Amino acid sequence: MKTIHLEPLHETIVEFVSENGLNVRILPKKGFVKTSVSLQIGFGSIDVFVRNSNGDFKLPDGIAHFLEHMIFENTDKDISKSFTEIGASVNAYTTYNRTVYYFSTASPLEKGLNLLLETVFHPEFDSEQIEKERKIISSEIQMYEDDLEQSLYYDTMKLMYKHHPISSDIAGTKESIAQINETVLKTAFDVFYHPENALLVISGDVDTDFVKDLVNAKMSGINFGVHHQTSLLIEDEHQSIVSPRLSVKKDMMNSFVMIGIRLDLPFYTPSQGAIEEMKLLLLMDNFFSKSSEFYKTLQKQKAINNNFDFSVTVEPSFAHILFFAETKTPEKTASAIKSMILKIKTLKLDVERFVIQKRKIIGQFVQIFNSTSSASALVSEYALKNTRIDELIASIESFDIEEMTPLVELIQEDKIVEVIYHS
Repeated sequence: MKTIHLEPLHETIVEFVSENGLNVRILPKKGFVKTSVSLQIGFGSIDVFVRNSNGDFKLPDGIAHFLEHMIFENTDKDISKSFTEIGASVNAYTTYNRTVYYFSTASPLEKGLNLLLETVFHPEFDSEQIEKERKIISSEIQMYEDDLEQSLYYDTMKLMYKHHPISSDIAGTKESIAQINETVLKTAFDVFYHPENALLVISGDVDTDFVKDLVNAKMSGINFGVHHQTSLLIEDEHQSIVSPRLSVKKDMMNSFVMIGIRLDLPFYTPSQGAIEEMKLLLLMDNFFSKSSEFYKTLQKQKAINNNFDFSVTVEPSFAHILFFAETKTPEKTASAIKSMILKIKTLKLDVERFVIQKRKIIGQFVQIFNSTSSASALVSEYALKNTRIDELIASIESFDIEEMTPLVELIQEDKIVEVIYHS
């Protein structure tokens, strides 16, 4: 076992790898009543183009989400009920880059951890259950289509990315999930649900040696075979956007506006991407936070209400910035936000706000470790980026405002899209 001291946080992480390759990270939290456990699989909605020993092939859109459903639908027992009976609360979710199964409990860890590992690594793909889940997921897809904010997001992705699977809904489509059968599910499971592609994070008042023995004992009886590395196969997206604008009439009181900026960045490793993402977040925060002049101007113009936000995403295969606003004047709002985005190339950054925002981000990291579940989620998220939280904090502390200025050149007018949902 390896012990890492996260000095800025006054926290410790204990790491080890099980005998068959499962990566495990333990955050000892002495005196905490609740223990939080998450099992993260490196398999998300964008992982549909894969390469392994059988060659290149494409999985149906929505396969990661469908597999998540099947993992929890064991034909012999009610998994949620099984966790409840041992005093644990369990759930799961799928994002564009991972699937996560997690539970929290105030009871002893052993039963819950054994049940989680048993559930995830011993799935059953019963044909009758597959059909049942197909109907359930079809209903979910319809529900997602009726969710205006989610629909707005995917319409924006479709304008920015022509080939990349980030533009596909995590749940897939009714047509794509119709292609999913027992063989497809087993193929996806064999490719992605290998211990070497998984991370177990446990946060709480636990004995690290006990956890190591428990994990090794449980995992040793499972034969996974050789793990074949997969790679994401995507056509080059460094080309023009699909379309600059979409305006759709919806049954709603206020209008929604989303502005997307596709960033054609050089290829970054996951850890490099984590650093660039933080830099871009600080850059956008400098100009568009709720204390900024841009925000105050938009408020004075009544172009936005309090429901205004932005986000930055940088991944090895895609990167973008998104702005969201709720408004009664969508055309005016879209035009004002785009104008301000382009204007930042001519402005200087606010040094005082830059320093404050760096401290704020670091403070948020510190606060997260006061919760076992939040700490577990954060460690899991950055593990996918091959980034330790203490190293990320050290990088943020070292950021110089001069490093921010060249980033504005990444914003190109011909890579900006707008989507308007109007009443």
